[in-house]
Amino acid sequence: MALEKFTLETLVTMDGGRIGNQLLKAIQRLEADCRDRPAEVKKRAVAMIFEMQPTYVMDGGRPTLDTIEFGVRWQEKIPPRRTRIYSARPLARGGMAYNDESPDDADQMTLGRTPDRPKVLEDDEEEKPARGKA
Repeated sequence: MALEKFTLETLVTMDGGRIGNQLLKAIQRLEADCRDRPAEVKKRAVAMIFEMQPTYVMDGGRPTLDTIEFGVRWQEKIPPRRTRIYSARPLARGGMAYNDESPDDADQMTLGRTPDRPKVLEDDEEEKPARGKA
C-alpha cells in the first residue's frame, strides 16, 4: 500500500481503526461510570495525548530529519470510587472485628451479638454456652 497523508481523519482509521476504537472505548467507560453513579456530579474526562519524536540521519555533518515516530496515549479522569466508612473493634491479640449487621457501629447489639454473647471469638477460642444453659 502506498503512503497516505496523515490527517485527523486518517488518525482514527489507521492501523485497522485501533486508535479510533480506543478513543470510543475510553468515552464509553466515562459514560458507563455516569450511568453507574449518577449522583457523583464530578466531571469525567478523557484526554488524547499525541506524542511525536523525530529521528535523524547525519548528512554532511548536519542532522537531517529522517522519520517522525508518533503514538497516542490516553489519560482518563474518573472520580475515585469509595465505600462507606465502617466501624471495627481492635482484637486483643491483633486484628479487628466488625458487626456485619451494623456496619457503622461495631458495638451495636444485633441478633448475632447480644448482652450474653457480647464479644467476637478469637481464632483459638471455642463458643461456650451462655451461663446457666447447657
